[in-house]
Amino acid sequence: MYLKRLFQHSKIAFLTIIILIGCQAFFIRKQNEQFPFLLYGMYSQKVNPKSDYKGIRIYYNYQPLLRSQYTDLEWEMLNTPLRTYFFKGANGAWTNSFRQVGIQWEQESEIKEWYQEYADDILGNSEGQISAVIVTYDRRLQIIDSLVVW
Repeated sequence: MYLKRLFQHSKIAFLTIIILIGCQAFFIRKQNEQFPFLLYGMYSQKVNPKSDYKGIRIYYNYQPLLRSQYTDLEWEMLNTPLRTYFFKGANGAWTNSFRQVGIQWEQESEIKEWYQEYADDILGNSEGQISAVIVTYDRRLQIIDSLVVW
């Protein structure tokens, strides 16, 4: 076994590996995907700031869903379909993305109905009303425009 040979060869290297494994296990248990050693190189490319940024705000029963209330997985499950639909929808890429996983729609009302049921399942509530707003932020993250899409 590799760890046994590493222990016999270098106790410091073995201890380092065990600490890293322990840290990773801790962050996985806490459902936090941002463990620093796994993101090496993530910030190495220079990116110039844009004049504006777009994001989606999701409302459930007219209350905003806050990122801090959900695990990383739940938040991604709530946001990914909307990002795919609204930000790739101009060229039809959203249709292809969803068809790859076996979901097909003919009209926007079918998409909204599907997403309503999908969000109800994730949120554990069948009586809620979902709505979405595309928000445009400036460089200082101040809202400069918003568009209610659902």
